[in-house]
Amino acid sequence: MEQGPRADRLGTEPLGRLIVRFSLPVIAQLLVNALYNLVDRVFVGRGVGPAALAGITISFPLFILVSAVGTLLGHGAASAISLRLGRKDRAGAQACASMALAGSIAVALLMAGAGWLFLRPALVLLGGSGEVLAQAERFTAVALVGAMFQVVAIPLGMIIRSAGAPGVTMGIALAGTVVNLALNPLFIFGLRLGVTGSALATCLAELLSCLLAVAHFRGRRRVLALRRPGPADLPVLRELLALGAAPFCMQLALTWMIAISNNAVAAHGGRNGVAVMGILYVVYPLILLPLAGLTCGVQPVLGYNYGAGCMERVRRALGLAVLAGTAFCIAAWIPILLFAGPLVRLFVGQDPGVNALGAPALRTFFALLPLVGVQVVGASYFQAVGKAGVSLLNNLLRQVIILVPLLLVLPRALGLAGVWLANPISDAAAALITGGFVLVELRRLAGQRRTAPLRLPMEAA
Repeated sequence: MEQGPRADRLGTEPLGRLIVRFSLPVIAQLLVNALYNLVDRVFVGRGVGPAALAGITISFPLFILVSAVGTLLGHGAASAISLRLGRKDRAGAQACASMALAGSIAVALLMAGAGWLFLRPALVLLGGSGEVLAQAERFTAVALVGAMFQVVAIPLGMIIRSAGAPGVTMGIALAGTVVNLALNPLFIFGLRLGVTGSALATCLAELLSCLLAVAHFRGRRRVLALRRPGPADLPVLRELLALGAAPFCMQLALTWMIAISNNAVAAHGGRNGVAVMGILYVVYPLILLPLAGLTCGVQPVLGYNYGAGCMERVRRALGLAVLAGTAFCIAAWIPILLFAGPLVRLFVGQDPGVNALGAPALRTFFALLPLVGVQVVGASYFQAVGKAGVSLLNNLLRQVIILVPLLLVLPRALGLAGVWLANPISDAAAALITGGFVLVELRRLAGQRRTAPLRLPMEAA
């Protein structure tokens, strides 16, 4: 039986309570995911060695690409579903969910086949060589199996959350995380499978998450019914792709940026430099993923009320989210600066080469972290209310428009330090630009008193 009244509270309950209710489960889910990635890297770094840690780091962009494909349809469906539920169009919301699932299954199969076919050339392009390349191949060849299930599970989780059941999404992710945390040490230390064991544990966790998400849609408490899409749903697919383009392009850009970073670090810092970059790739999500959880949690609130024409609620929700994101970044920034050394030693023990590079790199890389909150929350707002073009621009600022040129120029002039410096410079510039967009939008919303539901772009045409 579908749970229709859940979505209606998005337009009536106090905003602070709604944002907390919808954000906390997502933040908990993403933090748990980030923590199990951290624990995975600790197991690999200590149980297999720095070369294995560097190998996983080299393969990381491929799995960012997998996640990007999942979020393409997932974010698009989440935005479209929230806007339709705000307009009481439940049948349209179900069409969006069904098309997102069908598309994700097709893409998952295509991506896995392409990944196995071009695995070694891709890893070489990403900076792999020697023992690091061998470890990356062992890990990625197995982990691609789990990637297929991840591509399907990501949009299903976003659909469940947007339809008003964020706790279900958290429970699904928590189950997969528990499996991953239990199996990783067993496969690495108990069965001595090395990085292959870590990949196998991840595969089983992704399979479980996917099966639980599918089972939810077949249960009596499902939030939306799914059906087989047909040719009449193709306009819906175009809309999902348009709305999901911004986060998809951002993650594509992240893949490109990481590949450039890995090559620059490998050229100037060797294996130890790549291992340090692997630590950064684990620590950074501990900050960015909770921010993403905040934006995912506020997205249904923004989308529903924007679709319903309640602009004052949209304005206040955006302001609250920006303040919360900034406060979180400040709270995360202080311990990173204070405990950078112990954090590096957590991954590699007393390895002298990695420890010498690690602590200064962390402090430089995160120097302007307090500015990131306004940029991430502000960029996501435009995607939540269906302004795909503005969202795309603001999402690409940090990862492409500003950061990539810096990564191409600074390492040539400053060596390894240039890689670390590029990030805070990009954070500052992007926060300034996105902050300007947010201020303009807050003023525009303050001047509007629209009460009629909005027409979606597809309908206006």
